[in-house]
Amino acid sequence: MDLSITNPLALILLLLLPFFWWIGRQGLAYMRPLRRHLALGLRLAFIALLVLSFAGFQTVSAVNNLALVFLVDRSDSVDAATQARELDFVRNAISKMGGDDRAAVVFFAADAVVEQPMSPASAYGSAPLAQPASVPLNYYTDIEGAVRLGLALFPAEAQKRLVIVSDGNETSGHAEQAAQLAVASGAGISAVNVGTRPGNEMLISDMQAPAFVRQGEQFELNITIHSSVETSATLRLYSGDSVQAVVPVQLKKGDNRFSREATAQQRGFATFRADLQPS
Repeated sequence: MDLSITNPLALILLLLLPFFWWIGRQGLAYMRPLRRHLALGLRLAFIALLVLSFAGFQTVSAVNNLALVFLVDRSDSVDAATQARELDFVRNAISKMGGDDRAAVVFFAADAVVEQPMSPASAYGSAPLAQPASVPLNYYTDIEGAVRLGLALFPAEAQKRLVIVSDGNETSGHAEQAAQLAVASGAGISAVNVGTRPGNEMLISDMQAPAFVRQGEQFELNITIHSSVETSATLRLYSGDSVQAVVPVQLKKGDNRFSREATAQQRGFATFRADLQPS
């Protein structure tokens, strides 16, 4: 057990204890010696404890058990053979965990789902994840959402670690912000790169709109889509949570730029977003 103080400057207030002792001694002079000393001691102890609380005094106990959350990428950019290698890695890691350790498994792509809740490593048996049951939406990759779900699975008393098993091709969300949140919550992060398969890769690399328009005014949304091959896809445009347009698009290799007219329906701030799905 270790001791920790988060605000050591507050300990300077302990120098006031002689002053409080003198004040209390004068004020309790009418009491019998035993009662006076007892009352004075209790007052000084209370003041000392109050100062220690201001200083952030706390005990820190070592935690030996480990809690792992495996975040496994199941998006379209990871082919079937690579997904099988991902599961082999997770199985091997779980088999080497200690008896007091716990693990959970999250499958993610466009969304994140819990394949296996936090359980003792021994509960996985000899063939963990033999028949995966969870199927996330797989048309893009949101590492941020997976990290946030993984953090919610950790028990309070454990060494916490996220293990991201992915090709690293994030196409939605902000993984860096989620990683900062994980570190701030006391969880470590490790990444296992399973590689990238060559094939149909496409993403919305840019989307621009005017900073200011008047109510009822038409304006253009300019969207840039990068594709690794010639292919077709469906582009959906949203205003807030409402679908504004569903547009079939033909993509060539490289950057593809599209414009779409929209109308400012109401006053105030408006949020527009787009997503892309293979045909």
